[in-house]
Amino acid sequence: MLTSNLLDVDDYDPENEEDIIPITRDEFEKMAESYKVRITKVIFQSILKAKLTKEQIEYVFQVGGGCRMPMIKQLLLSTFPNANHQCNLYPDWVVAHGATLYAYHLENLKRNQQTKKYKIPSQCETYDPTFNAVGIDFGTTECCAAVVRKDGPYSILLDTCINLNRVMPLYVSFAEGQALFGQLVINRMKYFAKNSVFDIQKIIGKDFEEIVHNSLWPFKLVKNKEKVFIEVETVNGRENKSPEEIISLILEHVKTKIETFQDLQKFSRAFHVVLAIPFSYSERQKLSLQRAAVMAGFNSINFIPASIAAAFAYCAKNNILDQSNILICECEEGSTELCIAKMDTNEFEILSYENDSHLGGEDFDRLLFNHFDAILKRKYEINVTRTNAKYDLNQICRKIRHELFFRNEAWLHLDDFIFDNEEQIKITREDSENMSAELLLKIKRIINRVVLKANVSKESIRYVFHVGGGCQMPMIKNLLLDTFQMAYHKFHEYPEEVVAHGAALYAYHLQRSKIERGF
Repeated sequence: MLTSNLLDVDDYDPENEEDIIPITRDEFEKMAESYKVRITKVIFQSILKAKLTKEQIEYVFQVGGGCRMPMIKQLLLSTFPNANHQCNLYPDWVVAHGATLYAYHLENLKRNQQTKKYKIPSQCETYDPTFNAVGIDFGTTECCAAVVRKDGPYSILLDTCINLNRVMPLYVSFAEGQALFGQLVINRMKYFAKNSVFDIQKIIGKDFEEIVHNSLWPFKLVKNKEKVFIEVETVNGRENKSPEEIISLILEHVKTKIETFQDLQKFSRAFHVVLAIPFSYSERQKLSLQRAAVMAGFNSINFIPASIAAAFAYCAKNNILDQSNILICECEEGSTELCIAKMDTNEFEILSYENDSHLGGEDFDRLLFNHFDAILKRKYEINVTRTNAKYDLNQICRKIRHELFFRNEAWLHLDDFIFDNEEQIKITREDSENMSAELLLKIKRIINRVVLKANVSKESIRYVFHVGGGCQMPMIKNLLLDTFQMAYHKFHEYPEEVVAHGAALYAYHLQRSKIERGF
C-alpha cells in the first residue's frame, strides 16, 4: 500500500513539466486530524444515544469510499477491537446493493399482499409427523398452536392454568424475574395489574395516533421518536418495552412449549411454522411480527390469513363440493372477520373479506361489565372501576358469557366483592341478547358488506364455516343460520383451535412441497 504520492505541477501548468509536489500519508493524516476528531465524536455520540458500550458492538459495517482510508479504518479497528469488521471490496456500491435487495423484498411483499388464491392442502389418510409442521394462531387476544401428528393436527397445551382449553390468553406479567404468561397473569391481575401487559396485538406495527386506548390498561403507551413503547412496572422499576420485544417473549414461550412437546415425541427441534394472522394486517404489522418471531428464535415463518387457515381445517374434515361459495365467519375475543372464498379445483379464490378489529367477545363482556357495575354502584355502593377489582369483574363477565352459551341464566356472586355476602345478581340469556342488539347489528352490517363486495347473493353461499369462540354464542350462531338458510353450516368441536389446525396443515403442505421439489 502506498505511503506517499505526488502532484504533477504540469497538470495545472503545462509549461512546467519537471516540478512535482510530494506528500506522505503521515503528512495527510496530520492535516486531517481535526476531521478525525469530529468523526470520533460522532462515533461516541451514536454509542451514547444507543445506550451501549463500545464492547457491546459485535459487528462494524464499513460503508462508503471514506472507509478505505487507512486512518478511518484504523480508527474503527482501535475503537471497536472486539468487533467483527466487515468491509466490502467496493464499499462505494454497498448502499445501492442493499437498496436493490430492499426493493426486491418490497416487491415480494406486494405480490404476497395481492395473492387471492391459496392451494388447499391435500387430504391424507395418515401424515408424516417427522415433517414437524407447526401452525400458530396468533389472534388479537389469544394464541393457539398445533402440530401435525399421524392422524392430523393436534393442539399443544400452552397454558398449564387452563386444563381443558388449549388457547392461551395473550397476557404477560413482569412481576417476577422472568416473564409469566396466560391465565396465570389474569388470575393475579387484582394484585399485579401494574406489572401486566395485554392487547399487544392491537398496538404492534401502529402509529401512536392509530391506537385505540382501553380504559382497563394498567400500562401506559409512550411515544419516542415516532415509535410506540409500553411503559410497565417490572422488578427493576418502570421500563419502556417495544411491542416487538413483548410479542417475542410470548412467541419464545410458545416455541419452548412446542419444542418440549416434540422432544416428548422424540422428534428433532427443527420445525416449519405457519403463523395465522388477520386479513386486515398491514405490511408494517407483518414486518413487526416477523421481527418479533426472529427475536424469539424462529428461523423462518410463513403467514396465512386466519380465515383461510380455518377453511383448510374444515376441508380436511369435510368433502366440500367444487365451485362452492364459502363464507368463513371468525368471531374471536378481540375482533370479527368474515371472508367469502370460492373453491376452484383444489384452490381457494378470495372473493372478498371484511373485518372489525374492535368488535369481538370482549365487547359483549363489556356490556355485561357495565350492567353489573351499575347495579353494584346503585344497590351496594361499590365502585369496582376505582380499584383492581375491575379485573375480577371483567373475568367474571367473560365466564358468565360463556355460561350463557349453554344455559338460559347465570349469576354474579356478591361474595366476590363483599365479604360474607351470599347474595347473587341474576342475568338471563334474553337479558344479555337484548343489551347486545347494537353489536349484533354491527355484525349484520359486516355480513352485508362482505356479500356485496363478493358480488354474490346470500342464497349462493353453499357453506358457512363457524370459527372462533364467539360463534358459539347462540345469538351469533342463529344470526348466521337465519341469514344463510340455504347453506350447510359447519361447526368444529373446538372452534377456538381450528385456525391453528389449518395453519399446521398448511405448514405440512409447504414442507411436503419443498421435499417433492428436492429442496
